[in-house]
Amino acid sequence: MKLRLKSLELNRTLIIKVPNSCSLQQLVDTLSHSLPFSSSSSSLHLSLNRKDEIRASSPHVSLHSLGVADHHLIFYSFNPAAFSSQTLAGDAPFTPAVEKHPTLDSAEVESDEAVVLSTDSEPSFLRRVPKNDLNDFKLLTLTVHRVVVEHGFLRIDKDSGTAISCFPSLDDSPSPFSSMISLRYTLPQILVGGGSHSVNLKFQRLGQHFVNVCGGLSDDSGSNLHHVCLDKRKYVRPLELRLVNGESKGSEGKEVFEMLKMVKDRVALPLLIDLCEKGGLDLPPCLMKLPRELKGLILERVPGVDLAKVACTCSELRFLCSDNELWKKKYLKEFRKKKFGDSVFKDLFALSWQTQKKKNKCMQRIVLVGNMLNTQVKSLSQLLKK
Repeated sequence: MKLRLKSLELNRTLIIKVPNSCSLQQLVDTLSHSLPFSSSSSSLHLSLNRKDEIRASSPHVSLHSLGVADHHLIFYSFNPAAFSSQTLAGDAPFTPAVEKHPTLDSAEVESDEAVVLSTDSEPSFLRRVPKNDLNDFKLLTLTVHRVVVEHGFLRIDKDSGTAISCFPSLDDSPSPFSSMISLRYTLPQILVGGGSHSVNLKFQRLGQHFVNVCGGLSDDSGSNLHHVCLDKRKYVRPLELRLVNGESKGSEGKEVFEMLKMVKDRVALPLLIDLCEKGGLDLPPCLMKLPRELKGLILERVPGVDLAKVACTCSELRFLCSDNELWKKKYLKEFRKKKFGDSVFKDLFALSWQTQKKKNKCMQRIVLVGNMLNTQVKSLSQLLKK
């Protein structure tokens, strides 16, 4: 069955497929491993109605006995006080009053393992960026804010330190040539644990065409600063098209992807690492969290056939695996052909691989026929000797 799990703090939703016999503990463990930052399953709290926490007499009680059915929406939080401590007994099914959503495709083979089917991935989250009264500066700022939130951060008030779930208000955005605005973020685990560690993210206009984004630990003046400079002339128009049309194609789509990856690699991921180290949290062991350059070096070590399979996993890896220089290296390494012009090396690799595959099949048939002939010759020789 498929379940939708929505965070109260981060306003993000995961779609997870679990076996029908899945227990409450299995669901919590799967959710814990699916989050963008390391988290202990014991710190997660679930609810079907945003009020009462899902509890059972045993962690091995099945979800069905707790009233959880296919396509249900489950809320989760790291705050132990987010839900009341009402216990749902395992022997009496409980059916919550939840809204009915369009059903997902159910014609799938049942698996014994829990699988994360989808998340709010980049750049699909841009659908949630407000579209009203957006100037260039606001659009870039809110887009960077969404990238940071998607990597597990939670915006907090600078004075009280409490969580803020709404979009940042940019009514007091800077004048064209001066000033800046500053937003503060932390991680839910730090907030729930009573910690005060956080990061500051500053946005500043530089002239008419650039927005500088700079971030660092708010309580450590000696920490590293991470920054990226965004060119409004390059990124604003593709972002606007994506907000209006829901997608951006061709070079415009590549520019949106380039900006989001640049913000992720240069600001969001380094800040996440710094804050995890400062707060004593485990770093997220995830390939997708690595900088783009490191992912590229890893892909260079993957065989060409497997590289094509990697490209089928997600939009980011498909984009990285479509690099012509990467396929040129694969083509030269695996087929050792040097006569080529201005070519698309992925197509050349595919053609050469298919040709090589046919040759290998022919060779196998030749060897098989040769073995059969040798066997027959031996048999005839033995008969002649007799």
